[in-house]
Order: sequence, then structure tokens, then C-alpha cells
Amino acid sequence: MSQEDFSLEGQANAAQAASRPVEHCVRLLYPFWIEPGNLDKAVRALSLQHHAGHKREFKTWQEATRIPELYREEILPLVSQVLFGIRSGANRYLRVDSETVNHWFPPGGVFEPRPTEAESAEHSAKPAYALLPAGEGIELFLTPLGVGVLSLTFECAELGHLKQVQAFNYRLSQLRGYTTFRYRVPHDPRSTSPPPGEGEAFEQRLGVRGGAFAFKELVDFLLAPLNAFGLQETQQQFSVYSVTRFDRQAVFTADDSQARLRPFLAALAHVEEASHQGSLGIRERILNPKHWAAVGSLGAAHLLADQDPPHPVDQQRLPRSLYKYFVPYLCATLQRLTLQRLLWETDSAVLETDSSLHERQAKLCKLHQDMLRFSVQGCFTEISSREVHNQYYELALEGLRVPVTLQLVQRVLHDMESATTAAFQQETIRDTGVVARSVGANIGLMADMQRKVEWLEVFFVSYYATVLVHYVGGDFFDPVYAHWSLVATPILSGLIAFFCIKPYESHHGTPLPADAGSSAKRPKIGSGGFLLIMALIFLGWVAVGWQCFLGGSPAEEGQSVICVSEADCEPGANEGTI
Repeated sequence: MSQEDFSLEGQANAAQAASRPVEHCVRLLYPFWIEPGNLDKAVRALSLQHHAGHKREFKTWQEATRIPELYREEILPLVSQVLFGIRSGANRYLRVDSETVNHWFPPGGVFEPRPTEAESAEHSAKPAYALLPAGEGIELFLTPLGVGVLSLTFECAELGHLKQVQAFNYRLSQLRGYTTFRYRVPHDPRSTSPPPGEGEAFEQRLGVRGGAFAFKELVDFLLAPLNAFGLQETQQQFSVYSVTRFDRQAVFTADDSQARLRPFLAALAHVEEASHQGSLGIRERILNPKHWAAVGSLGAAHLLADQDPPHPVDQQRLPRSLYKYFVPYLCATLQRLTLQRLLWETDSAVLETDSSLHERQAKLCKLHQDMLRFSVQGCFTEISSREVHNQYYELALEGLRVPVTLQLVQRVLHDMESATTAAFQQETIRDTGVVARSVGANIGLMADMQRKVEWLEVFFVSYYATVLVHYVGGDFFDPVYAHWSLVATPILSGLIAFFCIKPYESHHGTPLPADAGSSAKRPKIGSGGFLLIMALIFLGWVAVGWQCFLGGSPAEEGQSVICVSEADCEPGANEGTI
């Protein structure tokens, strides 16, 4: 064999080694919604959940008092406080105890397809994957706006070629009954008790050797306390956050590495089946020559490579990516779910045509409050003090289409507010018309009442004027003058009141035009003018009565006439008599 052949063979072996994964871990993320405003009650219900094991009882959820250091390392304090519930009104972080996780997933467990009648589990046509819990195992992230993410972290114990890793991710993500695999711990042949059957309750199969269960059953069990708070799934499969480590021969900036690994990276980001010819279009970024990341709608993938020459930190690169880079992706995922929730609630509010306008306004006000809270506690512009983490955060936001969704929600809320305002104005105009018609009817009634009162005013003026003439003229004036005054007073005072008050005119409730000016004709004489006329007539009547009848006397001044009898008072009867 020539030296050239040895050289080509060496390059082929190096390329093959660069394409062989060394380590692979995944996070299965199950997003969901619950009713907003029930965060404290939901956490309390989760904390009370227990699982009865074979020999003891395990507490399922507990609120984490210790936050993993890698979660908070180089993360901005505000992000850390909001994300892990350190400050009041922030998110809540729960975790299943490590002892419980190890009991549910003991060593030797495999992830395998469900056996059919024609084949047993040991002779399945599809491969089985050795599966081990990794890291913190099972975690739960909840927000006050009713968004939650369940995280299950596993490690693939037996790695093969790239297609096998791709198939592993795809199978783990499936929740549908006809595509999902099951987790099973092989039964101990030395045990006297038979393995639990598939028909037994889930808790009787969980953590028991020989028992098998699907991950959908585990999810339903873990989130069962949240059913009382309107638990609602948002997608029909897990999102997969995976980290794959290669040896030092992989350099992601090299053309040959990109050509070999780009389809693999795209398949992990899209969570595609190994036999599927998927799209190579992905949102990806080379963070450094040994770190290549991509984000899709259902998955996020990190490709890592050891340094050349090897360095002790190579063993820590995978857990650091599994935790430190997961925080930006988790923040982007929570933002995406929150915006989808707001968009769904806005759509529900628009479609509820039976609700009143005030109810729609109340819902719109609540949506604006939720949007404001999201902007303050969830919509971060940067997440870390390190630029590379912020770059990956931007990649996650772009891959999950958070900026586009945010603009859509803001535009929908603005349009909904405009539509509600227009509807409110129309209703106000309609109500104003109803009120105007009602006021017009009331004004007509008041005008009719005022017209009748004015006729009574004419009568009252005539009556009281006659009474005044009676009391004044009967005591001081000549009876004949007083008598004829009583006859003329009601007629004259009634006529004056009639023409001054004018009860026959329909001018009530009709204001004069603004530009009428002082020359405009008034509907009637004012009260001052009417009183002046009546006072002048009364004074004239008194003056006439005083001068004509009260000023003269039937006897001369200084004379005295004494009538002893009626005959004495006759004319000429007392002539010459002193």
C-alpha cells in the first residue's frame, strides 16, 4: 500500500472519528397552560402529591430551596430572581427529589418500542436505547401568567452513529400512543413476584422491575394536581433540547465538518425521524470553533467538540451546555408560550360576541395588565453578562419566533382596543339618542305642566288683586266706588296677567337662539315688569279713590249737627234753632 493510500485512509478514519458522538444528553420539555392567578395554589397542590412505592412512600414535588449553581452562573440577577422565584411575584421552580428519580429510573432501564403480538420485546425489529436520568432529573417551571414547562433530563448510555442518535431524539419526543416508546426495567429472574402487567395502575408499574410505562403516563401523573387549575397542553409531543459531544477532531468552522454535521444538526433542531429527508434550513450560529448551536420550533441542539490538545475542562462542557445555555432557551420558551397564551385569550375575547361591551372592555384591560407584567418580568433584552450567552439567547428568540409573535400580539391588542373604543362610541351615541328622546319627552311634559300652571297664575293674580281691593276699598272708600272697583278689578287684573304671562303661547322649553341679540322678541314680560304694572295700577286706583271720595266731608268744618230724632234730621226741621 502506497503512502498516499495510507494518507487517504488516515483522513477517512479521522473524518469518521469526527462524526462519531462521544456523549449525548437530552431534556424533554413538556409545555402547558393553567389558569392565570393560581400559582400559589398550584404549587401547594403539587407539594402535597405523594407516590406509594414498594416499601415506602415518596414525596413527588418539592419547591427547590437550592438552585443549581450552573443555572445562576453569569446570569443577570434580575433574570435569576424572576426565573427561580427568589423575589415575590416571580416564577416558581420545583424539582423531584433525586432519590425519587433514581427509584423511578433504576440502572439498567431501556427505552424500547411496545411489543406486538408477532414479536416479543426481546426480538423487536426496532432498537432499544439504554436510558439513564441525568443532572437534576425532573424539574418544573411555573409562571404567574399560567405558563408551565416540565423538564425530564436523560442520557443515552449507548451511542452509535448519527442516525441512531437522531432516532433516539425523535422517539423520546413522541407522546402519541402508536409512535411512543416505553421505559422498562428488566425483570429480575430471581424475584418470586411476577412483573406488573400493562393493565395494572400506573403507580403499580412506576419504579418496579419488569414494569413498563410510557412517558405520557408519567407526565399525566406528575401534572395530575394541576387538572384542578385548567391544565391544557399546547403541543402533542415533547420539545427536545439536546447536547451532543464529539472528540477533538471535530472543528465546526471547517468545511468538511460543516458538510458532514449540518444535516445532523438540522435534524436535531427539527426533531425529525432518522429516515426522513428533512430541511436543511435552520437558525444556527457557530459560537466558537468547538460549539455549534441551532434552534427550531420543536428542538434546540448543541454540538460540542473537545479541545485539541485535550483539556480537563472537556469533561465539563456537556453539563455546562446542558444547564447554562438552557436558561436562555427556557426564557425564550416561556416568552413564546406566554405570547401564545395572550394571543389565544385575545382571540377568545374577540369571538365571544354574546358578551357585553363592558365585559369585553374588562377582558381587554386584563390582557393589557398581563402584557405589562410580561414586559416587566419576562421580556428580557439580555440575559447574561457574557456576550456568547446573549448571542445564544438572541438565536433562541429568533428560532422560536418570539419577536414576530410579540409584534403580532401588540398589533392585535391595539386593533382590539380600537374596535372596542369604536363600539363604545357607537353605543354611547345610541344611548345619548335614547336619553335625548327621553329628555325631550320629559321636557314636553314639563312644558304642558308649566302651561297649566300659567293659567292658574292668571286666576291667582285676579283673585288676590280682587281680595286686596276688597279689604282696602271697603274700609276707606265710598261704597259705590268700592263696589264698582270689585267688579272691575278681576277683569282688569286677569287681562293684564293674561297678556303678560301669555299662557296661550307654546314657547316653553324652547330657548332663544344664541345670535338673537337684545332685539329678539321675548316670549313673555318678566316678573319685574309685571309687578311694576300691577303696582302702578294699584297706586292710581288708591289716588283716585282718595281724591274723589276720601278728601271731601258732608259737614262743614267747625259745625256740629245733633239729630235727636229722625225728624230732626230732615231738611229745614231745625231752622232758627240753636
